[in-house]
Amino acid sequence: MAQSQGAMQVQPGVAHPFSKFTPAELEFAAADQLIDVVPTFTSDSIAFLAGTFGPFRPLQRTTVPLWLAVELRKQGMCEIQAPDWLNKDALSGIVERERREQTFQEVPFHYQEIANCILAADSNAVGGSQEDILAVRTLLKDLEQLREEKVRGGLKSFAEGLDEVVVKLPGISAMELNVVRPVFLQAIGRVHHLQRERGRAEEASQNLQQSIDDEDAPGL
Repeated sequence: MAQSQGAMQVQPGVAHPFSKFTPAELEFAAADQLIDVVPTFTSDSIAFLAGTFGPFRPLQRTTVPLWLAVELRKQGMCEIQAPDWLNKDALSGIVERERREQTFQEVPFHYQEIANCILAADSNAVGGSQEDILAVRTLLKDLEQLREEKVRGGLKSFAEGLDEVVVKLPGISAMELNVVRPVFLQAIGRVHHLQRERGRAEEASQNLQQSIDDEDAPGL
């Protein structure tokens, strides 16, 4: 999919001008998400602040936090098992539904951060060939762009309905929310200001009309 004009650009490690967190900070927030790994070492269960994980046995799948999976992979101590949604076939279906339907499709709240971390740590986890890996990267980009278009549509609808200060974007992801939340907050602040000014103008108009009515009234 070609890059659409006006798409929200998020460069690695660089905060969006209206966002609160950088992509790196969002990845840190996603680091406790659980994924499966296949260890290449033997160990009893290990206790961490986030919980106890293991035991670890070669060729036996076990569940660990994303941060631990990445560290083990860096040391050659495991193979990461991609989540069910992070492969060519699953993403193709999600992208097709995202393109066809108006609502956001169901994906993990931190899907972008999880995908980025896994692809950086162990790209072979998402496919058995370079062609599959490239397809996954392309589908993720397509998915992000389709969802960005829906986010912009939500912003446009919000701008067109200033009297309705209710914004519903069910299914929005953490990174998408990070981009739009400050924009919404700024817009809502402007809406409240306009509503206050409108109230003052209406009150002044009513007072003026009352004064005119009083002057036109016959004397007692």
